[in-house]
Amino acid sequence: MAEIREEHVEWRVVARLHELLKQLPDTDHDVTLTYSLFSTILCWTCQKIRSGESDAAHPVWQNLKQERAIDAPWLLSDLKMEVIDVGESIEALPASVFLVSLRNAIAHGDERRVRPLHHGEKGKADRRLTGFILELDLVDQGQKRNEAPRWGRHRISMNQIDLRRIGMALADRFVSVLSAQSQEDARRHVFAA
Repeated sequence: MAEIREEHVEWRVVARLHELLKQLPDTDHDVTLTYSLFSTILCWTCQKIRSGESDAAHPVWQNLKQERAIDAPWLLSDLKMEVIDVGESIEALPASVFLVSLRNAIAHGDERRVRPLHHGEKGKADRRLTGFILELDLVDQGQKRNEAPRWGRHRISMNQIDLRRIGMALADRFVSVLSAQSQEDARRHVFAA
């Protein structure tokens, strides 16, 4: 009999969120459902991989520091972006900073950094929620404030496809770090997630 460890439960939760995001039903509420799954994956995984609580997940954080946010699967360069405050070129922006900035925009709701993105004629009944606009302060918080590179403040628009792509890529990274044996233990012993 295998011991059910906290990492098994965390793995199973993120794996289940990934499954739900991958197999979204076609409903009138699919954009809000996508956003809720995306934000849960983003907040959960960023906390776990950054904190060093999980030795298995820490290499994911190190890899994200080496990846550029403009490259696949993050594709910041493909998002509609409005510059609010100019900083360094986003060409060199690490994926880790981009993801933490997304997480901060979502997790710090008191600052009103997330707004709905609608399409259609203003005031008409056929206006549809198609995504969300997030205001990001792109700064590397892992360094001292006066030495931290700053890429400025940007307002980015993310549609459902963007939310799914980034959420699934981050969940994939997180769930892939547990050993095959631990993943099997989690599947067998953690039923409800």
